[in-house]
Formats: sequence, C-alpha cells, structure tokens
Amino acid sequence: MFQESVQLEDCKFQVKLPLKQEFNEVRLGNSLSRALQRFYNLEKRFLKDPLLFQQYKQFIDEYVSLGHAKYVDIESYNLEEDPVYFLSHHPVINEGSKTTRLRVVFDGSMQTDRNISLNDLMLNGPCVQNSLFNILILFRLHKFVLVTDIKKMFRNIKLDPSQCSIQNILWRSSPQERIKCIQLLTITYGLKSSNYLATRCLNELAHRYKDKYPLGSDMLLNNTFVDDITASSNSLEELGKIKEQLIELLALGGFQLHKWCSNNSELLQNIPQAELNLTELELGKNETAFVKTLGLKYNVNTDTLSISCQQQELLDSYTKRKALSILSTLYDPLGLVGPIIVMAKLIMQQTFLLKINWDCLLSIELNQQFREFVHNLNMTNIVIHRNISFIEE
Repeated sequence: MFQESVQLEDCKFQVKLPLKQEFNEVRLGNSLSRALQRFYNLEKRFLKDPLLFQQYKQFIDEYVSLGHAKYVDIESYNLEEDPVYFLSHHPVINEGSKTTRLRVVFDGSMQTDRNISLNDLMLNGPCVQNSLFNILILFRLHKFVLVTDIKKMFRNIKLDPSQCSIQNILWRSSPQERIKCIQLLTITYGLKSSNYLATRCLNELAHRYKDKYPLGSDMLLNNTFVDDITASSNSLEELGKIKEQLIELLALGGFQLHKWCSNNSELLQNIPQAELNLTELELGKNETAFVKTLGLKYNVNTDTLSISCQQQELLDSYTKRKALSILSTLYDPLGLVGPIIVMAKLIMQQTFLLKINWDCLLSIELNQQFREFVHNLNMTNIVIHRNISFIEE
C-alpha cells in the first residue's frame, strides 16, 4: 500500500493513510459532538491557566502558518455522507525540552456515536527501523559520536489531499469567537499509522539515494530510532562525511536536522548556534552538559551515560499499584541496572503470589523491603562510560 501511494515531488513526501477499506466507503458516524465537548473542556482548562492557552495558541498558529494545516468551512462537508472525522486534541508538556515544551497531540482513538474511531479503521504498519537495543549498542562502539534530531519529522510529510477530510480539529482563539474547523494536511501525532508512515519515508529516502549517499543511507537504516540519529566512528573524517551526507540526503525529503551535539567540537564548527543542543556555557560545565538521546542521559563532556530514577517521596506504606508505578519509572533499555531492578521485581512477584489486590497495602515485611528499595533508589545515580573499548590481541 505504501509503495503504491507514496510520492516524492519537490523534495516533499506525500502518503496515504493505510485504511482497512476504500476511502469513499468510510462512514465513521458523528464525531463532531464529542470533539466539540472535549474542546469546551479544554477551554475551561485555558481559563484556569492563561500561560497554557498562550502556548497552545502559539502552537496552533504556527501549525497553520507553516502550511501544515488550513482553515476550512465546516459547512463544506456533508457530515452524513462524506468521509469526515474530527480529532479531539490536548496538550502534552515536557518541562525538560529546550525546543518544544508544549506539543498538541491529536486523539485518533476518540469514538463516534457509532462506537468506532479513526484508528479502528486503520492498519498499524510494521516496525521498519533497527531495534532500540541494537542502536544503543552501535552508539557505544566507537570513539567519536554525533547526535542529531529530525525537526518536525511527522509534519514534513504531506497527506494525500483526498484523505484530509478525516483529519479535522476544532479551534477558536477566544470563547467570544465562533468555533472554526482546521484541516490537518500532514501526518499527525495520535494516529495509529503515523509512526510507520514517517519511518517508512526515511527508509524510502535511504533506499532511493543509497548509491549517492552510502554513509547517510546507512545511518538512516541502522542508526535511527524514530527521529533520533546517533552516528559514531573512530574517524573524525568519516564522521564529518556522515554529517554532510545526512544533511544533504534528508534535505531531498524536506527534512531538517537540529539539536546537534558531539563529544568532539570540531564536528560542530559549521552548525549554527541555534541548531545546537548545548550552548558554549553548558559545554563548559560537566554538570549541565547532558542531552537526552534514545531515552538515556548522555554527558557530552565526560562521554558517559547516566541512569537515575526520578526522586520518589518516601512513604510509610505502599500499595501494589504504587509499587509498580515506581518500578515503571526506571528506564533501562540496555539492562545496565538489572541487578537493582530485579530486587523490586522479586517484591512484586511476592505480591502476585499472595494475590494482593492492586489498592491493598503491602504486608509489613514486603512494605519494609520496598521502602528500603525506594530509599536506596533515591540515592542511586549510575554513570558508565559510553565507549566500549576493545583491545586487539
């Protein structure tokens, strides 16, 4: 389906959503009333948080100004006969982000009056990228690294205009205004197939231009996880070529790279300051030279990976649900802190053997063990060298 519908013209990809039925047969039912009610609830939240409203409005205005969406007359739709769907939307806030603190996410799983959603009619698509574990291993193999991120990857891929009628949102800048309809023209967050379509476009770009950009294509196929690219090499010259090929190759698909960082400043000399992940001031201080990549904290100055848990309040008593919630905050894709996590897993195992309900307090013995685990966890910060040194015999 992807190969039959994908187009690459004027350095822009255009794709179709992989639906389970022909587009003209799509009859989702009434989604407008539920999307409208959720928008009213969002406006109530705006009244309580004016700063959130300003950031949200800025996001929507930018979305339209960049050509990723457009205002349409809602009366141009035949809501009874046309394939039409209205997405509800809400904010996701990332306090640690330096570029996009607030992101608007669209809900393709909101059900209509027929108890179906847009995601229900959509195929998921397979995973077409290397596994996270493999990419992290590759990231640790060589002396020099270069980390970057594809800017607004989803929104740089256009949706076939014939399908845009099932990507609408409701918006107005003030409760005194009439509610307007915005049609989303690109791949959006919140749809089941979005991740597949975006990553499949990267692979398509790599395959089409692999002869001209072999190093860049290899990075897209093997060292890219969603929109994060982590290149490494023992040669600064080779890594420099990888950087140039990635920039030129991705530009052929309308993609831009930003959030650059490296453990060698020579590789970043021709990168504009605004596109760097760290400022010169941050690079001069070990304690602030951290970047997030592939879910891990990487210290550029010391070339180390850091694994720490979010500080947890030490409670007198824990329920089974609270214990599992704390355990799930430990993100360890490489299994580096397995000996620590296994202690909590054994405690959780005991709760299942004792058939404790989710909201019941742990027994005195298990509670003491878990309380000690949380105390030790708050004191723990694991730092390991990123580069794995191999000694040739």
